[in-house]
Amino acid sequence: MSSLDKKQQKDIKKTSDNILLIIIALIVIIGFSSIFMEPKGKSEIENRKLNKFKVPTIEKFIDGSFQDNLETALTDQFVASRKIKIMTNKLLNNINIKGINKKICKDKYTYISDSYALFNCEEELVHLPLNAKKYNKNIKKQIKYFNKINKLRDTYYYVIDRNYAYDFEKEKLPIDAYSILKSGLKGDYKISKLKVDNYDKFKTYFYKTDHHWNLNGSYQGYKDIIKMIYPNDKILVPKKIKTVTNSKFTGSASKTSKFISLNETFKYYYFDLPKHYEYIDGFLEDYGNYEDPESEIKNYKNIYAIVYGGDEKEIIFDYNNSEKENLLLIASSYSNPINRLVASHFNNTY
Repeated sequence: MSSLDKKQQKDIKKTSDNILLIIIALIVIIGFSSIFMEPKGKSEIENRKLNKFKVPTIEKFIDGSFQDNLETALTDQFVASRKIKIMTNKLLNNINIKGINKKICKDKYTYISDSYALFNCEEELVHLPLNAKKYNKNIKKQIKYFNKINKLRDTYYYVIDRNYAYDFEKEKLPIDAYSILKSGLKGDYKISKLKVDNYDKFKTYFYKTDHHWNLNGSYQGYKDIIKMIYPNDKILVPKKIKTVTNSKFTGSASKTSKFISLNETFKYYYFDLPKHYEYIDGFLEDYGNYEDPESEIKNYKNIYAIVYGGDEKEIIFDYNNSEKENLLLIASSYSNPINRLVASHFNNTY
């Protein structure tokens, strides 16, 4: 009987192993097949566009971008991904930050998810430092393009170091875009930067839950830029601080890391701007709802874009300052809070 028992045990183990392999194979097949089906376009949970599978090429395979795309597409398009993300969100949002022993994480990163962490156990999401060698190489590649721009008249650069450029644990700046640009740019230009060289300054200038600069950071950026271009111009002074009261701000860092229980009150400087006209894609309309954002804000909406204006194809600010020059402003969404402020020092800003 003992030999028969062993044989039965072997058969049972073999059968269970086969079943497990079949389940794994099915998961893999379903996962891969899902990226070739009609892809899902947007995640309502994370409020972002989902990654889609891209047709591979030899170049993409060699440089690794195909493998990266395959990984992100599988994660986003997998049939059960929505339910998994909901469960993950619930687990992450049960984390009690205030209950963590401060000795464990003093002056250290506490990993949350998706390259985001808390530093010093404070309620401030930071992006973990990126690969400096790779990122600095990418900055150097852009210099060739910038030097073509420098052949135009009066070119100015303003650098904003995001938190992934810093290593707060080591108190170092491994990704120093400002220094790399200064050493590689040629021709007639001026350059300045938002100086953020420690964690306290980072907290002063950036949102707790979003990658953008807050009202302090953007206002400092506006002052630095005008000082660089027109040192003698009068700087606009905020009339008051306005607070969005009908919704909490859950920024991109919270959404990307799924740590959406961490939110904050959205505040912005209100300025008494000179009369001007704003055009979006050739149509006369307001850029952002600067006067009364409350009317269109609902929970988990992009409050930053609603207040300041979003990323449009073409924006024109006409301040009718015929004695001033025109400005071409090339920027990311970081400029949205200060577009109208900088534009007030020029005739037309594009």
